[in-house]
Amino acid sequence: MSVVRRAHRHRTCPPQPRTRLHRPAGPVCWSAGLFLRPSGNVIEADLTAPTVTDPDTIDADRPKTVRHRGVLYGVVGLALLAIAGYSLIRQRRSERDLRQARHQLATAHVEAAVQLFGQHHRSDGLLKLLEAHEAIDDRDPLAEPIRRLIAGWSRSVGAPLPHDDSVVAVAVSGDGRLAITASHDGTARCWNLKRGQPIGEILYHEDDVVGVALSADGRFAITAGDDNLARIWETTRGAPRGKPIKHNGDVQAVAICDDGSRVVTVSGNVAQLWGALNQVAVGAPLKHTAEIRDVAISAAGPIAITAGADRVARLWDTNTGRPLGPPLEHADEVVAVALSESGQIALTGSLDDTARLWTVATGKPLGPPLAHAGDVVAVALSRDGQTAVTGSRDHSARLWNVPQAESRGPALRHAGAVLAVAISDDARLVVTASEDDTCRFWEGATGRPVGVPKPHDHAVVAIAVSGNAAVAVSGSLDGTARVWRAETDRPLGAPLGTDGNAYRATGSQDGQITLEQTGAHQLLVRHVSSGRLVSALQLPDRYLICHAISPDGKTVVVGCDDHTVQIWDVATGWPLAAPWQHPTQLVSVAFTSNGEVISGGVDEQAWRWPLPTASNSPAESLRLSIEALTGLTHDRSGRTRRLKQHEWLARISQLQELGEPAAGLAHPDRSR
Repeated sequence: MSVVRRAHRHRTCPPQPRTRLHRPAGPVCWSAGLFLRPSGNVIEADLTAPTVTDPDTIDADRPKTVRHRGVLYGVVGLALLAIAGYSLIRQRRSERDLRQARHQLATAHVEAAVQLFGQHHRSDGLLKLLEAHEAIDDRDPLAEPIRRLIAGWSRSVGAPLPHDDSVVAVAVSGDGRLAITASHDGTARCWNLKRGQPIGEILYHEDDVVGVALSADGRFAITAGDDNLARIWETTRGAPRGKPIKHNGDVQAVAICDDGSRVVTVSGNVAQLWGALNQVAVGAPLKHTAEIRDVAISAAGPIAITAGADRVARLWDTNTGRPLGPPLEHADEVVAVALSESGQIALTGSLDDTARLWTVATGKPLGPPLAHAGDVVAVALSRDGQTAVTGSRDHSARLWNVPQAESRGPALRHAGAVLAVAISDDARLVVTASEDDTCRFWEGATGRPVGVPKPHDHAVVAIAVSGNAAVAVSGSLDGTARVWRAETDRPLGAPLGTDGNAYRATGSQDGQITLEQTGAHQLLVRHVSSGRLVSALQLPDRYLICHAISPDGKTVVVGCDDHTVQIWDVATGWPLAAPWQHPTQLVSVAFTSNGEVISGGVDEQAWRWPLPTASNSPAESLRLSIEALTGLTHDRSGRTRRLKQHEWLARISQLQELGEPAAGLAHPDRSR
């Protein structure tokens, strides 16, 4: 049987000739069956073998390729340039919008500050000016006016002596170099008034410190505390002298004689004399039948006087502790007392709306009662006993001639109760403290005001003045005492024998700025060439009497019917400083060539005043200086808060490290 082979099932392919692959001569780019020419054109290719590009073809296409590439680069470059230009425009527009927003914010802060200044809230106003300054950069046209405002208004804020609670009692040495303050924070502090910094350590009590007295030379002080203790201190070291003087209840009041050898303390209805050196009681207790409200001791120390809620004041011999003469009677509680230096005249103030002068030797009244329309809660006598000062809840203080018991000059007006009064040794200066959050300076001879009210942020309850009238210290419920110098409110040098009209100019030196008074309360500042209104100065509560513009056209000065002189920034219409008080009715104001302001009165006397200049301190120094001056800062939420004493001291230290004096803390230069 034959076998038939089935070739179709096992077909054998004919052998293929083997082909040797050679490396192509032209450039080849493999890419999954594709290759690219140098020009970038994609050409299909066999998957099994490379395709060869002819070098001659490449050379022929190269000029065309270069042209295409140049066009592409040009288009891309133009696109990038357009994008960059657009971004730059947007950036500059954003920067301009930001500058405008910051400018508007700064303007709002300054307007708020000006309102606060008008309400006597000058610390808050300065802090607003600081916010305005920090909102802009030095290129903004508001930068210079804001710095001028800071410089001008800083002069009207007294250097602070901060505590962590109400400052309720103050005392100043006769030479004005040292002060001591007492606070409800349980401490008293001694201060160097020239540098505005504490001396020695804190003087501690275990409860509120409510009273303080200082020897004439400032070497010794005595403090009264609600911890039932009185303490005597050596002020130069800030250290206690001897042991505390213990009582059976709160110590309400203290006094010390001029040489510091004797002190008197009050607790309840008992006063007691003590030797200051050994803290040993001198004589018997000095008793009233009701609580004792106040105490004073004569300069030499032989006589003390106490004021009682039993409606009498009593005189005491400090050597024996025995009463002198009969009680000094009132119709209601006696709450304030004073003695002349010689101890011959006494002054008492009562809730029966009167004060009374007394002859110490006889215990008899000296002249008629010194009448007020409300409680008389504060009294003071000049050292020679010729001038008396009384302060009342009828919103006034009064000056009185002694021994005639006659009123001298007009009432010294406040907007609230007058809670404390003080007078310099020579009676040239009187200082009053009020519930209206201010203290004020007055001429002792005439009762005319010296400068404008000195503001605190709360009621002013304590006041003291140095014997030489150089400095006063006020204590307030806002937690600070403040140092005030009468010379900052006084003009420079001696008066000029003219009414000042010879200096007056109503246009700038270049003739481009002019002033136009349009009514009793408004002054317009205009560009002469264009007639454009630069600013409008409004004084709604005062009548404009006279005005002038500085030679550089940047500052306007106006004189008003209330005898005040005020300066304004031309570009913004903002007041550059607190008003100055001219002694008499004004007839002219002007600028001198060296940058001072002249005010002339009906008495043919002209006075010079300093013109504030923009501060050039760095921003950080300016911030520290304003916070040190005001005693205020902002917390993290942006709200205003008062600095603690240690925070304030830290800022003073930082300013010293930066070589920058804190505004208002340095003794002012009045040498011109």
